[in-house]
Amino acid sequence: MKTLFLHGCLPEWNDEQKAVLQQEWDGLCYSAVLRWISAAKDSGWQVVHGTVFSGELEKRIEHAWCERGHLIVDLAMPIEVRVIDRQTYYRTIQPEISKVYSAGDALMLSIRNRHEGPWDESEQLPPDEDSILDHPAISGRYLFPQPRFVSDPFMVEVDGVELACYRKIVDPDSFTMVHFHGNGEAVADYVPDIAKLFAEFGLNSLFVEYREYGGSTGQAQLVAMLGDGEAAIKAAGLAPEKVIVFGRSIGSLYAIELVDRQPTIAGLIIESGIADPSERFLTYADLEAAGITENDVLAEVERYFDHKLKMSEYENPLLILHTEDDGLIDISHAERIYEWAGSAQKKLIRFPLGNHNTILPANAKEYLDAVREFVEAMTRPLNHLIE
Repeated sequence: MKTLFLHGCLPEWNDEQKAVLQQEWDGLCYSAVLRWISAAKDSGWQVVHGTVFSGELEKRIEHAWCERGHLIVDLAMPIEVRVIDRQTYYRTIQPEISKVYSAGDALMLSIRNRHEGPWDESEQLPPDEDSILDHPAISGRYLFPQPRFVSDPFMVEVDGVELACYRKIVDPDSFTMVHFHGNGEAVADYVPDIAKLFAEFGLNSLFVEYREYGGSTGQAQLVAMLGDGEAAIKAAGLAPEKVIVFGRSIGSLYAIELVDRQPTIAGLIIESGIADPSERFLTYADLEAAGITENDVLAEVERYFDHKLKMSEYENPLLILHTEDDGLIDISHAERIYEWAGSAQKKLIRFPLGNHNTILPANAKEYLDAVREFVEAMTRPLNHLIE
């Protein structure tokens, strides 16, 4: 079987998987994904429901496929190209994701609902218990919501809360910088100055506000907020391939999550980022009072914030900015993120001046030049075609 798998070696398929790959599944994508995960006997596979564009019907249609790491199996494709590299699949097929299920949850839903999908909201499994990382002893001691707010927010609704983001459009056809700020900050700290800087680079901007920060409602919780960035770009109607994501400090957690959820995002900038969030969470957490153990925290961080895995799957351009003497998040975090990244185009800039909170003003020219060059490297091909 030919594949479009571009990175590394294909796994060894068992006999059941080989048989499934050769079967005819035309019009049976939901049956096919369940048959695949049953044959795979591997909990690492996920079932993804969403839509793809049908050239034959000239519209988007509901669809299902399987993912594990870099690998996609789409049994509705022609037999010779059913095994596809994830990056290639998202770039060429351009799916839009609606739901992602673990193998176990997908099988449970098919049994519970007596059909193979798709499943509407009334048919979903009951929500899991909140992650212990969202407990006040951890999120409540680590996150520092700030009251400063923008006067003209771009409101995003997600999970019953409203995020008071900020959006600036200079050219609807240009790229958009989606920005996640640091912990003791708010979107208002970046408006209008940083928005104007991005505009000078020819970029639109979308500053994502966290729950309980600025004018947002809800409660600031580490895990509960993981999907907020994706909700924001969907609310703004942004095509992922026209988005550059910027994460500063704790914002790196949500920037890395967004590029993991949307692998066709054009580029990623990490400033003073965090490689292993457990090192930060454990510094501030009051575990004893909550009856939570350190091992509990480590397990939850691996479940939700496995940056080594997420960065290994990220293959687009990457820029990392960090000071040698950060004073809060050691530069070893930047070094690990750089080492883990699957990007062919990646760069780590180590600034000799400044600290965690003065990295930009202390290195203004070098910092802004690096961001400008990074942006131009991605937008130049598009500008060349326009000319």
